[in-house]
Amino acid sequence: MIKMWALLSVVLSIFAVFHLYVLIRVKQGFYFYGFPYWFFLVVLAFLMFCPINAHILESRDYIISAKLLFWIGNVWTGLLLVYVGLSLPLDIYHIFMSLMQRMSDGDLTVMMLSKTQRAVAPAFIAAGIIIYGAIEAHQIRIETIFIKSPKIPAGAGRLRIVQISDLHIGPMMHAARLTPIIDKVKAARPDIVVSTGDLIDGSVSNGTTITHLLSSIWAPLGKYAVSGNHENITGLKKSVDFIQKSGFIYLGNRSVNPKKFITIAGVNDRSEPNFDEKAESDLILKQPKSNFIILLKHRPEINRRTKGHFDLQLSGHTHHGQMMPFGLLIKLFYPVMGGLHQITPGCNLYVSRGTGTWGPPFRIMAPPEITVIDLLPG
Repeated sequence: MIKMWALLSVVLSIFAVFHLYVLIRVKQGFYFYGFPYWFFLVVLAFLMFCPINAHILESRDYIISAKLLFWIGNVWTGLLLVYVGLSLPLDIYHIFMSLMQRMSDGDLTVMMLSKTQRAVAPAFIAAGIIIYGAIEAHQIRIETIFIKSPKIPAGAGRLRIVQISDLHIGPMMHAARLTPIIDKVKAARPDIVVSTGDLIDGSVSNGTTITHLLSSIWAPLGKYAVSGNHENITGLKKSVDFIQKSGFIYLGNRSVNPKKFITIAGVNDRSEPNFDEKAESDLILKQPKSNFIILLKHRPEINRRTKGHFDLQLSGHTHHGQMMPFGLLIKLFYPVMGGLHQITPGCNLYVSRGTGTWGPPFRIMAPPEITVIDLLPG
């Protein structure tokens, strides 16, 4: 809990610095003083505290007001991050050019922008990028991978698993947004459907409609889900109830055998208060080695005790950065951010880019995906 509060404090501090940066940049660019300056300061303060106020309203069941603030706050956050990401390098360039001008006693202003242009240009470019990101967030891609294994009997044919991950169903997810995702999952004609965490994220105002949509997905060999960090932020009991109402079997450090030669094991996310890393290794190591073992684990982390003792780990969590270039930061914590990777011979990890969005409803060079995994005799 202390660690989470420390992380939250760091994030809020950075968020505050970004807003201060925008305030200074706009004040210098438009020479704001008096009433215009104080008005802009109040607007920035409102936008900065939108996410916090939205959570407060949500906790007090003011759902409509909370949803409005979530949308305003998250759209603004996306725009803010892109604006700062564009504007900072521009400022560094102008500092360098100013130093060069002083050292050379020459006039380099032709190669520089005015303060107004430096405030406006990144804003227009950021707005364009955000519009693109909103469009990309709705362009769900089907990623298909084929895995052959001698553990799949020759007469078994193809076994199709469809993975969704990081849908983040909450105040900002509505039925019209979810329906095309559900339709694509159904069109894949899965034998098994798995959700690798962060299915729910906060309150769901139209919960009955959403769970009905998720329940309409039919998979003859079952639908299985594990928790992610946002299930724990939302409240694990509430989240598990939502998962089960959506037609999924919740695998919290449990395993099932949808076929004699297939084992699906699901482990708890390490954000859970009673998380025990040893429980994962105990679960995997007791499974029959002759079975094709699929491990559902939200974060793309490999337990050193279980390495080589499962055949396929399915994970999510990274969103592949969601909004480039933030993927570069995510890669520091999770070197495997997306795609299929061999851990040891016969032991693979697949990391989904995620099917939804978290926070800003945008994706930039990190399109959402539904993953189709075809297991074949080999």
